[in-house]
Amino acid sequence: MRLMQRFVGGGERSLGCHSSEINVFGFFADKPYRIGKLYGNGIECYDAWHPELERFFETNYVLIRKGSDLERLCRRAGFDISNGAIPGSG
Repeated sequence: MRLMQRFVGGGERSLGCHSSEINVFGFFADKPYRIGKLYGNGIECYDAWHPELERFFETNYVLIRKGSDLERLCRRAGFDISNGAIPGSG
């Protein structure tokens, strides 16, 4: 599988199903996939879990198989010490 989409919406539903982002990142940590958020102009990909990813805004996450042609759509993203988004940081 090259791509899988996952919609996240409403914290209570996600937590009740034990599908918070820390669990998803933990499950896929040793698997050949990258986790990213869909945006209108691309995909922000994260190399590691961060608490800011647990903020429950409705969003679409994707799993992209490492090495697939879809991985070229990823822009690495991360967070600074103040939890501010840093596009292109990894």
